Amino acid sequence: MRSVKLQVVVTCVAICFCVVVFSVRGLPPTRPVCWAVIYMDMGCLYRVLNWGGDVDAQHPGGTGERGLTMAASRGELRLVTLLLARGANVNAEDRLGFTALHRAAYADHVHVAEVLMRHGADVGAIAHDNGYTPLHCAASFGCSAMVAFLLDHGASIDARDAMGRTPVHVAMLHWEKDAMWQVVSLLIRRGADTSIQDDEGRTPLATAVERGHAAIADLLRNRGESEQCPGE
Repeated sequence: MRSVKLQVVVTCVAICFCVVVFSVRGLPPTRPVCWAVIYMDMGCLYRVLNWGGDVDAQHPGGTGERGLTMAASRGELRLVTLLLARGANVNAEDRLGFTALHRAAYADHVHVAEVLMRHGADVGAIAHDNGYTPLHCAASFGCSAMVAFLLDHGASIDARDAMGRTPVHVAMLHWEKDAMWQVVSLLIRRGADTSIQDDEGRTPLATAVERGHAAIADLLRNRGESEQCPGE
């Protein structure tokens, strides 16, 4: 326990020292905010921000992630709340165009998404890398609780990504069949249009058949959906 406390103290001192050095040199103290979030240390983050750390600083590693997106992806509600209270841009994007809500959606952190939405997060934000909305993120990772939350807050159930796929399409990319079933059946109950074809002409049923998801294929067949595949 003593070694853990010592490590936290050393980390905090090092981060604050960097802020001082950057300030003296006239450089923006960008990295310390990201480091404090990476170490998930509330005390360090508080001190870094008080010392002038840039609340919207991007990670220096080239990903373009910001403190808020990193905290959201980790489910660190206290860090998210502090960053937002200090003026973090709730809809700021990383290099791929993902916002904090996208990152929270991937990880099923509904408690974080609730706070982000209260601060004006765009539920329909589109990532320029793959065209995903937060709902696509949640569906593709089998996050049924997040899917329900986003739909309750106005997410477009039939939004299409860069390949023309709806959340129902991408839900079948998930590797765990029970989670996939929960998301697909939820989307269907909530009114998803399962006749939409992606850019290659695949309906959700065609996707289910192609990927060997027999139970979901049967569910869609029982709805009278077409098994149209590319070229047909």
